[in-house]
Amino acid sequence: MHLHADADGLTDKQHRGALELFQSEIAPVLRKEIPSRPFPRHASTEHGRQT
Repeated sequence: MHLHADADGLTDKQHRGALELFQSEIAPVLRKEIPSRPFPRHASTEHGRQT
């Protein structure tokens, strides 16, 4: 997952507060709900080898 934190219109303090809120409240929920590997690996590509 890729997220972009655009601070357009926010002060540095507001931007930092928003990032800290995301880190403490939202990121932990996303980590719990979204698997680190959402797509299963195929046996033919495991360990970087293709067969």
